[in-house]
Amino acid sequence: MKKNHLLAVPMLLGASFAANASMVITGAYDGPLANGLPKGIEIYVTEDISDITLYGIGSANNGGGSDGEEFTFSGTSISAGSYIYVTSNIVGFSDYFGFTPEHIFETGFANVNGDDAFELFENGQVIDVFGEITIDGTNQAWEYMDGWAYRINDTEANAGIFDINDWSFSGRNAWDGEITNASASVSMPVGTFSAGSTTPPPPPPPSTAAPMTITAAFDGPLARGLPKGIEIYIGQDIADLSIYGIGSANNGGGTDGQEFTFPSIAVSAGSYIYVTSNIAGFDTYFGFTPGVIFETGVATINGDDAVELFENGQVIDVFGEVNVDGTNQPWEYLDGWAYRINNTDPNGGTFAINDWSFSGRNAWDGETSNATAAFPLPIGTFTSTGGSTTPPVAIGACFDPATLISSVQGSGATVTGTADVVVEGIVTGIRGTGFFLQEEPSDSDNNANTSEGIFVVGTPVSGLTVGDVARISGTPSEFFANSQLTLIEQLDCGVAAETILPVFIPVPFEGIFDLETVEGMVASVSNATIFSLDNFTRFGEMFLSDSVKRTPSDVAVPLSPEYDAAVTNLTANIILIEDNNGLTFPAEISYYSTPTFNGLNYDNAPRVGDSVSATGPVQFAFGNYRINPTQSTFSINSTRTLAPEIVAGDVSIASFNVLNYFNGEVTSNGVTFDFPENRGAANAEEFALQQARIIEALVTIDSDVVGLIEIENDGFGNDSAIKQLVDELNARLGATIYDYAQSNDTSITGTDAISNAVIYKPAVVTPVGALAGIPLPTQENGNRTVRQRNSLVQTFTHNATGDQFAVVVNHFKSKGSTCFEDDNSPTELDLIQGSCGAFRVSTAIELGNSLAAMNLPEKLLILGDLNTYSQEDALAILTDYDPATRGYTITTAVNTELDNGNSVPVTNTFGYQSVASAFDPNNFSFYFFGDDQVGSLDHILASPAAFNSVVDLTHWNINSIELFELTYDRALAFYNPANGDLIDFTTVGPYRSSDHDPVIVTLQLGTQN
Repeated sequence: MKKNHLLAVPMLLGASFAANASMVITGAYDGPLANGLPKGIEIYVTEDISDITLYGIGSANNGGGSDGEEFTFSGTSISAGSYIYVTSNIVGFSDYFGFTPEHIFETGFANVNGDDAFELFENGQVIDVFGEITIDGTNQAWEYMDGWAYRINDTEANAGIFDINDWSFSGRNAWDGEITNASASVSMPVGTFSAGSTTPPPPPPPSTAAPMTITAAFDGPLARGLPKGIEIYIGQDIADLSIYGIGSANNGGGTDGQEFTFPSIAVSAGSYIYVTSNIAGFDTYFGFTPGVIFETGVATINGDDAVELFENGQVIDVFGEVNVDGTNQPWEYLDGWAYRINNTDPNGGTFAINDWSFSGRNAWDGETSNATAAFPLPIGTFTSTGGSTTPPVAIGACFDPATLISSVQGSGATVTGTADVVVEGIVTGIRGTGFFLQEEPSDSDNNANTSEGIFVVGTPVSGLTVGDVARISGTPSEFFANSQLTLIEQLDCGVAAETILPVFIPVPFEGIFDLETVEGMVASVSNATIFSLDNFTRFGEMFLSDSVKRTPSDVAVPLSPEYDAAVTNLTANIILIEDNNGLTFPAEISYYSTPTFNGLNYDNAPRVGDSVSATGPVQFAFGNYRINPTQSTFSINSTRTLAPEIVAGDVSIASFNVLNYFNGEVTSNGVTFDFPENRGAANAEEFALQQARIIEALVTIDSDVVGLIEIENDGFGNDSAIKQLVDELNARLGATIYDYAQSNDTSITGTDAISNAVIYKPAVVTPVGALAGIPLPTQENGNRTVRQRNSLVQTFTHNATGDQFAVVVNHFKSKGSTCFEDDNSPTELDLIQGSCGAFRVSTAIELGNSLAAMNLPEKLLILGDLNTYSQEDALAILTDYDPATRGYTITTAVNTELDNGNSVPVTNTFGYQSVASAFDPNNFSFYFFGDDQVGSLDHILASPAAFNSVVDLTHWNINSIELFELTYDRALAFYNPANGDLIDFTTVGPYRSSDHDPVIVTLQLGTQN
């Protein structure tokens, strides 16, 4: 039974204004370039100011509340109508926006993300604020992550009380992949704010639109299916809303009549009414509370239910078919939405599916907010001119004359007009929301600048399939920059007599080929390289280019011309392939298949760096062009290898990060993984898969000495992680092949929950002395101390030759949490190298000096996870740093144990040599998920004597470029046949045994040192 609880909330959202404020925040932006540049705000000056130093800003990060005025403007006077820009990096601002403003300030306090708020101060008092300072903006309606927010004209400073209605937004991630504001698909209207108009706008012309129209139905993904409900557009001023009401028809059970009546209030033309089963759920998902919203059990609908709109008891509009259960019907919106197409009118109770666009069934599965959804409801965007008297265009008969698709597409970026047309072409592909149609080759206009194809929004008539000729009438439009026709009528004209040949897209294509010219057409790429799989299992997307995308500071010295070229390459020559539906985390990837398995599993999963060939129709969505292939038009060449490819020597040494190998804690009730220090597997099942994969990798690597990183720091005893790993490794090998280096002094491994370790083959090498530790610097950063793991040193004698060498296993401070320099006016070099770059420089100096002071063999190898890309400062210090050739002087961190806590210029270097640079320079060990970049954080550096003994080095890419979802915990949770999943990622093998790749070096040793 439906419950009918009236909770009318005609909320009036107002603002508290700072009248006559001399400045107002007009823009906030979070850029798409490297390191998230540009970041900052725009401020408009509303009246002449004689002393600008009375004003300043502060940022409120992650909802942490006000930090007060953190930056005060410098200078003297400024005139009304001027703009001030505050940014974290002026170069990044100029690169993206294409100009350098007259009034621009650079400060670390503008180094914010799209979930952070800003305050504007005058004489220490807040006069304006953007965002809510005590709320983390993530998934809030005002979030501008990788995008922008811009103030609406003629709105005033708010005295510190944020009013979202004063702002327009790009949408979250709107700038992803963009390189300039001018070329962005959703560009920021920088420098366009106007204020203080005294001329009232002219009154709108009388509306001829219908008084009320159902414009949306939605069925949400949150708990209990929230939010559920409808949107209604008000086409005319209504003095008494109580003559209207709604009813829902559940599961095809027919009309129940008017079940909910609106209260007696007035509403204005152009506004929206929302009816929902739960206002709190609406607010949570959509991120705002509308001005007029009603809560009623009548809106407790599912995506297979219809809704009727009544005026004076008579049906004036309906969504869905009241006598038909919507399950598997074209109008079903289960876990998704339906939205009315602009300028369509109420239907009087006869549902017309062609008046609607759809998200697709389950499009919202797994989503948490409309703002971040892959397929957001275009809430509040319906427009109606009303009262159209233009008769519909006649579809005619198959093969009658028709408008050429090329004339609809034109030679520009948008359709040539929006009047209804009739086109005819060959169906080339079918997606969840429509189908692709391409002109018969004989009707081509032979103009390379006009596309012959287009996407048709609507459900194909029963029996229509790829290869058939379809004749349709439809309305041209742009949907987020993709040209489309919204279906009105259609005819299936049978199997085509002509064959469409794909257009070949070269990769790289920039400067050679314009992808807009093949939008909607069948096209192909050959041997393109996968550079990102971040959205593969979520949306069925592969990001392709001419090569993988290298982290700029891995291939070039920061600030150099070569570095700038590498930054530019990050966004160059990108094209996607995608599946044929809008589902989130689909059970299968529609196009994916390999000769070894028809579908997707652990053994045939794609990898970053694999080459792909694909053919299918092209569309533009979410900022990128994408090909829609099928299994028969898709192929992939895997770069997986069964074992490391390396020239042998007489000793092999490896560095291997084992991703938080924690073997649990022994209690009276057995082993538990529920203890505070645990950073690894959450239970015995996860640990078993993690351990089995690490062991498979170690067995195949087969090195004589292995430096392990990220292993539990619990000593060397019988219950220790290192002993269990070695015992399990020997059990897998069937003999006691490995042992581990240790010390009676367990303090050498430091105090962190993870540590480093060394394992070795006693048959090949013999330890000289005990394992030793090198404490590394700490840094005081406000009220916290920044720490890192101790380095571990072990000397060995090579049994066959008597030659000695030492290995030093390291794990430098990560780029994750911040150091002092990052929190206090970071420089461009700080931003380029990630958090704690200067701290890693101090670490490198302490390590180099400590090793020089120890009695170690001439042959010395520094290995491990240095958290430093190949051309960054810390690595330069350990190798061949020269300020003159580098272009700048490297400095150490402040507040460490070095140099009395001062930051000092670095003048010396330690002369180790990067083995990878000489033997495997184009390879890498890490992929940064989210940035889509590969680079080397794991290194092997050799003293000159050790370098002279090197035979070869290789990175065995078994982890970094493998699918993230193969990771043991995600595989067991989401890709596990035991849970009924169709995709199986739970196989034991070396692939995705960690997140870093092992690096292996071979040496040819000689006589004893």
